[in-house]
Amino acid sequence: MKGKMGLLFSIAICSLLCSSLVGIAYGQPAAAGLQCNEFPPGSHFGIVTSSCDGAEDIAEELLSEGANTGVLGGLRQANDSVIGRYTMFRVNEDNMSIDSWGVWRTGTIYQLFDGVVFNDAMELNTSIDGPVFDATFDSTNVRIHNHPGGLMEIHAERGVSIKFTMAGGINATMLSSDETGEGVEAALVESDNISSIIIVRGGSLDQASGRSLMVNLAKGGEVIVRAASDDTSTQDALLSALPADVLAEYWVLARDDGAIYDLTAYREVDLGSSPWSLKMGDWELPLPKELAGNIVAVHTDRLSVTNAGGVKNMLSMGQNASEASSLEEVLQARDDNGSTALYFMEQTNNRVDIYLFVPAAQGDGGAAAGGADTGDGVPLDLGALALPIALVVVVVAALGAALWFRGRSK
Repeated sequence: MKGKMGLLFSIAICSLLCSSLVGIAYGQPAAAGLQCNEFPPGSHFGIVTSSCDGAEDIAEELLSEGANTGVLGGLRQANDSVIGRYTMFRVNEDNMSIDSWGVWRTGTIYQLFDGVVFNDAMELNTSIDGPVFDATFDSTNVRIHNHPGGLMEIHAERGVSIKFTMAGGINATMLSSDETGEGVEAALVESDNISSIIIVRGGSLDQASGRSLMVNLAKGGEVIVRAASDDTSTQDALLSALPADVLAEYWVLARDDGAIYDLTAYREVDLGSSPWSLKMGDWELPLPKELAGNIVAVHTDRLSVTNAGGVKNMLSMGQNASEASSLEEVLQARDDNGSTALYFMEQTNNRVDIYLFVPAAQGDGGAAAGGADTGDGVPLDLGALALPIALVVVVVAALGAALWFRGRSK
């Protein structure tokens, strides 16, 4: 009797352990998806691969190719000059400034600012990591991205004053609060050849003279400068929409073995618990949880769209998404709190720009909103459970057979 009780106890323990294996397998994500880098909020570029083996080599190769074929490319520095295909500037430690900041548009670099001076700064530190340049002027952090939008981000850890001096031929037009939204100040900075916008949150923006803009930031304040990345009417309209209407932009280059991308969020976003994703081949990039009721832009290439199986499949929008005839139609849907998901796609040579609006009513992350469901209500993945279930069956069967043979031998 003791032997049988001991064997039954062993079966019970083994069953519990096997059940735990089933629970663990059910809780783990599928093999495809974000494996090498989860891209938490604050991360701006990275690589996704089906295997983490050799990920650094793939990243270097993608960055190298990006200088010629993609939307991202590595920056390089020679003395005080920082050069990339899509942006270039000089680091002026004596003046505590970023000088001669120029941005790519339709194959040419156009200079926007003679200087961006960080007043009262005493110490400067800089670094380059792939397509991103980082600098710290005392307690003010500056990040410049090497993509066609030539993005510059500035974050203040304490109150600071910054002077933007525009290059010759560049003029500024202040935007009204109706155009920018609550708590935001902005100005269009442009010439006949290049257009850009400067956006200020947590501070003030004033036109000091014909060629200068003064920014005063409180602790936690930020500045974003974004240039038109192509010579189309859509790109010009996008700049005016950035302060209030566009939540985030993705610059994405896809390949069979990975994807490299740069994410710019114009307001704080949460990627970790998002029900939506951007499908790129066999893997997915997270879209912001706050996408519902907002607009997200995706800048990529035709091959990426083809590999994803088309725009609707790439954006995981299902059949309820409709194609708009213009960016203005997408912007209007957001203004009207529309009930239908809309996207507008513009193709320029090999480049594809996609602008997606998801209605606020689809904020539950259902199939119509795009992406796979997460959390409660996720359908059981029998494929993922097949191995653990088989283990349970085999172990229980083996122990049952052992118990039967033990009883026969007594």
